[in-house]
Amino acid sequence: MSFRTLARYLGVFLLFVTISTAQAASLFFSPLSGTYEVGDQFSVRALISSPDQEMNAASANISFPNNKLQLLSVTKGSSIIDFWVQEPTAINQNTGASMEGVTLDGYRGGSGGLATLTFKAIAPGQATLNFISGSILANDGVGTSILNSLGSASFTIVETAVTEEPQQKEPQQTSEEPEEEALQAESGPVLIISDTHSDQEKWYSNNNPSFRWSLPRGATDVDIALSEDERASYGSSDDGEGLINGFTFEDLEDGTYYVHVIFEVNDVWGEKNSFKFNIDTEAPTAFSIEEIYRSIGEGRRASLIFESTDRMSGISHYNILIDDNFVEEWKDDGSHTYLTPKLRAGSHNVTVEVVDYAGNKTSAEFSVGIIGGVGFDGGDYAGIGVILLLILFNGFLFRRYEVLKREYEALPGAKKKEDKAMMVAKRDRRLRRELRAEFIFIKTLHGKLVNIEDQLRQANERIGKRLGSKDE
Repeated sequence: MSFRTLARYLGVFLLFVTISTAQAASLFFSPLSGTYEVGDQFSVRALISSPDQEMNAASANISFPNNKLQLLSVTKGSSIIDFWVQEPTAINQNTGASMEGVTLDGYRGGSGGLATLTFKAIAPGQATLNFISGSILANDGVGTSILNSLGSASFTIVETAVTEEPQQKEPQQTSEEPEEEALQAESGPVLIISDTHSDQEKWYSNNNPSFRWSLPRGATDVDIALSEDERASYGSSDDGEGLINGFTFEDLEDGTYYVHVIFEVNDVWGEKNSFKFNIDTEAPTAFSIEEIYRSIGEGRRASLIFESTDRMSGISHYNILIDDNFVEEWKDDGSHTYLTPKLRAGSHNVTVEVVDYAGNKTSAEFSVGIIGGVGFDGGDYAGIGVILLLILFNGFLFRRYEVLKREYEALPGAKKKEDKAMMVAKRDRRLRRELRAEFIFIKTLHGKLVNIEDQLRQANERIGKRLGSKDE
């Protein structure tokens, strides 16, 4: 096999590998779980995660139990989709939802909005939402499928809190004078609900928590207390807060609290009903970003080291943005070191946003400089191809030199001296022509490999423009 043929096969192989390389993407819901009463309304977002590769088209079919949930609406607000092939809508007699669309500018990130579904809880039980089918296509000009997983979410629906009517006990009397026995309010435990701090284990940045409850039948007064200890003893005064079914605390300090609510029924105060909630209004500590030594194997990637702390709720994750584009939601493994994706040559602005479990944020920025057009690392097939071609080219030169040497040594001794200058000049001209032709071929192949991303991007832009004009 000739050198030219081998080099062409190698170029085609590397081009195929570069184009066919695809990363994983997924469809998921937010929130993933929750507890609601019958009659409550709540919203669930259908989201796209494609942190490793840019996508430009997606579709989804969603199912849910219509004997537990009633779908009130499917909206496309805050969606990354620009052109809808099928508008988000209810299907199958309101037992599911379907949607399909294209984002003209492409999207790469961990939580791109697809649609928002609003439900009403209609019966107690477990209600599970599923992506029964879907697709995510890469923004690579050929529509490569990169969908890796379909998510689900599960919600618990409970009955609305209803209490039985308390039964009054008759006081016992002795032969001397009547003596009343302590009466207990047989209202049973009452469910306390918070619209601002619904999950008792989560942290919230809102320090004005609100609570509500259903009044037991026969209740005449309500008393409320706040403590940092769930087991704190509690005794009510004669006068409570009145017959109220809700209360809001204002400007509480950060920490974990318990709100205690007791009810007076038939002039007797019952047992306390408690609800735990957590407040964290303080943002994570300020931090700086530094770049550590960049090894040859990292090529066009930068290793950044940073660390922040949060004294109350703790660090949840870091949002990574490069040149104002969301890249991924990253969790620190304890090394405090983040390796960026491959970057183009030039200067890039990296923004790191640390988020605590209450949603408070602190950010820092850092400028990264990337030198050279082609990096060399495990995923840079263009760079590997160029190096292999150079090795083959050196082998070609060595073989040509050996052939020339053998031909010269085969000449008769007298002829060597006479024809030396002519032979060398002739072989030199032929070798120069062959080398020039091979160099032009290698340079052309190298240009194709290096600029493949630009060619794909241009093709995608043309498709986007056509879709845009069709939409208009």
